[in-house]
Amino acid sequence: MKTTQIAPQSAPESTSAEPCNLYRGTNKAGVHKLEIGGHLFDGYGKVQRHKSEQASKGVQIKPASEVPKNGLALQCVSAKTGNLFLFVGTVQAQKKVAHVEQRRPATATTTNQPTAPKPTPALIQKKTASTSKVDGKNQSIAKEMQRIREAKEAGLDPNVRMEFVEHFLNISRATLYRKMDTSQFPKPIKHGHINFWPLSVIEQFATGQWTAQFTQTSHPVSE
Repeated sequence: MKTTQIAPQSAPESTSAEPCNLYRGTNKAGVHKLEIGGHLFDGYGKVQRHKSEQASKGVQIKPASEVPKNGLALQCVSAKTGNLFLFVGTVQAQKKVAHVEQRRPATATTTNQPTAPKPTPALIQKKTASTSKVDGKNQSIAKEMQRIREAKEAGLDPNVRMEFVEHFLNISRATLYRKMDTSQFPKPIKHGHINFWPLSVIEQFATGQWTAQFTQTSHPVSE
């Protein structure tokens, strides 16, 4: 049995071949990828798989009428599965394309565009301290809410301090002090160095029921 010899630039004559050529699959355009004699070719035609008993007896070449002019009937092996195939058609040597590294296009920058400063250890430490401070305040508010809830369930009017009032009214401390100076917000009750408000007074202010004429009278409160 003769082996087909193919030069890279021309297609060999139609003949049978031993299964030493490789069939590397077919692309979406229907072009078959063949490796013949160590060279890569594009195949244009048909590829048919042979049954195992045909492979053992040798491949029967298609009649000459089915082989295109300047074409061939070529026995080849699948590079992936090892199955035997027969290609009938014409081939064209592939052109080698130099590999070109794809680079990202340079991003246009302007001299006026500010760049973000790199985090420094001091900046990271400052952010960490700020986060810890916020977490501590949230925990303090949560404990205060629990204390107030328990006092109200016991029928008491709990006292609240500035930290809770800021959170409850969502008004900054500086704004509350300005409102106190202009009698737009109730002044706290002083007990030594501690200032506090009865929760009922703060709730009246939140609902618009408190006025500057409101006088704080004695009532059961809870520290």
